[in-house]
Amino acid sequence: MEQQDERRLHLLTPQQFHEAWPALRPILLTVEPHCHGEISVDDIPKLIDDRAAFALVMTDRGEACLVGIMEILEYPRKTVMNTIMVAGRDIRHFFTDCRDDVARIAKSLGATCIRGNMRPSVSRLLQRSTPRAREIYSVVEIDL
Repeated sequence: MEQQDERRLHLLTPQQFHEAWPALRPILLTVEPHCHGEISVDDIPKLIDDRAAFALVMTDRGEACLVGIMEILEYPRKTVMNTIMVAGRDIRHFFTDCRDDVARIAKSLGATCIRGNMRPSVSRLLQRSTPRAREIYSVVEIDL
């Protein structure tokens, strides 16, 4: 229980992001191979600077242990907080301990839902951890 009280979720300002970048970059590099060439970790600072994305960081005893790079997508009938990348240790905490904080941040940004593309193993973990989680798409890609 004490360990849970040590964990905190932070929505970083661009300045805070750049100050934390040397610690965040190695964490995010662990998931870059799963991004299918859509984005590189080194693309993220520009997205943050352009306000096209933002960072959620969970700290444990003051150290970044989990990073979520998110964006807001506005569709005609729904506003989505889309997950670009999530990386770090104990990712389940993003779906459990921090779930309410993530939802509160999403709502404060006008989102009506949270979405992300993920590997099947992460999808299974999320669905076990979050009763409201459901698969809505299967993604197919054809290289040209």
